[in-house]
Amino acid sequence: MISKSVLKEYRYIKKESEDIGRRIEKINKQLQELESSGTVLDSVSGGSGGKQRFRIEGFPTRDYTKKKNYLLMQRHRHEINLSRLKEIEGEVCEFIDGIKDSRARIIYRMYYEDGKSQQQIALKMNLDQGTVSKELRKYIL
Repeated sequence: MISKSVLKEYRYIKKESEDIGRRIEKINKQLQELESSGTVLDSVSGGSGGKQRFRIEGFPTRDYTKKKNYLLMQRHRHEINLSRLKEIEGEVCEFIDGIKDSRARIIYRMYYEDGKSQQQIALKMNLDQGTVSKELRKYIL
């Protein structure tokens, strides 16, 4: 038997990896926008006691570098999560394959591998949610 904590960790790491993947996509889009826009315009005060205004144009290097560093950090975090996920995945698959009851195997696969909620599983399998919950508790420590 597998511990409940390992199964929970597996499910949470999958969700976290999806979240990090969305963050990476978002940052990539922001970087592409910065690259495609090229330069930005801004105005600053100065000269004659700060009464004069100057327009400046340039590439937003500071914002670009900050986003690029954040992207690298997210990619590193994603790699760590995927590595941990692969470690646990073998245990989880082996555990699920070892369940003798086919209905329980389907429920466990849908819950842990597909990330479906108990309600979604119940609807799909035409079961009561309580039955799904009971099955999920039946085989774990």
